[in-house]
Amino acid sequence: MSERTTQSPTRCSFAQSKGCIVATPSYNNTHKRSSFTIPAGASPAGVVFLFLVVITLLSSCSNKQYEENRETLLHNCKDFSDSINSLPTIPFDRIPSVFTRWKNLETRLLEVIERDTLEEEQNMIALSIMSQYGDQTLNKIFESIDYRLHDFTDLLTLERDIACSLVKIDRKYFRDAEHFYDSLGIVSPLPDNDMKYTEQEYLSFLESYLSSEFKDWNDVEEFLSNEDRCYNGYLQNLKNHSQKMTATIIEMTETLASRLMESAQEGKFSSERLVAYMTVRTSRRQILCARQELTYMGNGKADRIDNASMSISGIIAPFLHFNPLLIASRNQRQMDELRKIGSRIPDAFYKLESRGFILISHPDCLPNRIAKDYISFMMNY
Repeated sequence: MSERTTQSPTRCSFAQSKGCIVATPSYNNTHKRSSFTIPAGASPAGVVFLFLVVITLLSSCSNKQYEENRETLLHNCKDFSDSINSLPTIPFDRIPSVFTRWKNLETRLLEVIERDTLEEEQNMIALSIMSQYGDQTLNKIFESIDYRLHDFTDLLTLERDIACSLVKIDRKYFRDAEHFYDSLGIVSPLPDNDMKYTEQEYLSFLESYLSSEFKDWNDVEEFLSNEDRCYNGYLQNLKNHSQKMTATIIEMTETLASRLMESAQEGKFSSERLVAYMTVRTSRRQILCARQELTYMGNGKADRIDNASMSISGIIAPFLHFNPLLIASRNQRQMDELRKIGSRIPDAFYKLESRGFILISHPDCLPNRIAKDYISFMMNY
């Protein structure tokens, strides 16, 4: 079973990301403001002098902004890369701050280059030099990650810290979404727990909404509530659904997700609120799938290579979904649930090995490998 197998798409995660919108990264610039107090009775000369001091300082600030040109930023990139590579290793909990610092330098340099349209050759040279410094920094981060073996708790923390440095979210909408989905609970087995029945119910539900409109937010919540119930029913016979059925549900879900976004853009409800709900929806599905697949593997039911591959993909999907908005939005309870899932992964993998499966990505080093893939992905985000 190859490394690619663990990342292959599965029925378990078929609609996890539908409607989850990638957020635009944002950076916080801290602006310091000096305050000057002129004492009562101060002489005019003193006031003039103080005024000149203020003008000088403002001029100095302006010059500093002006001095942040291509050459200055390249020099800063070199100094930072050299300082990082001079360390024996970067402590694991400091890697997010190192990443964020480099990302900030790189972004500022790219902004300067984009504004400078006259010196194309010099810009290309600067990009090449910056890339070399970036590779050096990245290699040092990778070496530091592999300094010791990490577990999935370490990986979750690393992903969360980096995502939070790049993405701003409005917690109010996410709290509303979390409360909404928590109120739905986990659907118990349906009275007629027949695969064909659950498939037909799911299709009928989707078809009914394809022929209707989302007029306001109440319509959205009604849709999401019914969808969650149908999805849970579908999940009960996960391994038995045909590829054709799964593809049909995916296509219809994508169409409805687009309809939801169009309705939001038309002003029928808040786009930000919809993004929050769809993001929490994705997290919920990932956790549900991972739990189910762990139980499936723990019961010894993964007796074929295709079933084992699907189970592995479902289990590690939450750790491989690199959407920064999804990661940054996780609350403490979701993080705790994912830590529990991560703690169960090694035992599940060992059971697969005991049944004769050969795992190239061994569970002991898998968090290290995912962490490096995540860093590489976010470098290009």
